[in-house]
Amino acid sequence: ARALVLKPKVILFDEPTSSIDRENVRRFEKLLPSIRDIYGTTILVSTHNLPFAYRICDRLVHLDEGRVVPAGENILPGSMVSGEKEERLFVSDGVAIHCPDLEGDFTKAVVDYDRIILSRETLHSSARNNFYGTVESITPVKSREQAHSLMDVTVKVQDLVLTSRITGE
Repeated sequence: ARALVLKPKVILFDEPTSSIDRENVRRFEKLLPSIRDIYGTTILVSTHNLPFAYRICDRLVHLDEGRVVPAGENILPGSMVSGEKEERLFVSDGVAIHCPDLEGDFTKAVVDYDRIILSRETLHSSARNNFYGTVESITPVKSREQAHSLMDVTVKVQDLVLTSRITGE
């Protein structure tokens, strides 16, 4: 409240969930979008609580020893809908993604870069999510720790943009 009275353009929260119980974490999560929407404030959060970060953040920046390192996950805004045979679907930018039948009304899905397989031909596997897309870009991943080269491949599936990480080979 003390910070909001000044109507700041940016608020930084440092480990905001470190000393509060689960119920108040949920309350805080509901409060943050209100601050952004009502005050037009950009919110920066520093946290080790990745599930919290996935639920509230539009974008993640990972730091290692003070340096920005490649993120490695797609954070997709959307909503849960019912599918056939009690199946749950998460819809993001018009694309329906099969997901585990978890309770809750999720507004974000997280898909790791290395969980996306790219293929020129149709894959025949047990994977429940298969999409046709167009490669938009290929970007080398800069990392001082990687012994081999990695590439981030951005793929557009309808209006949904996903990034996959593959080896340079």
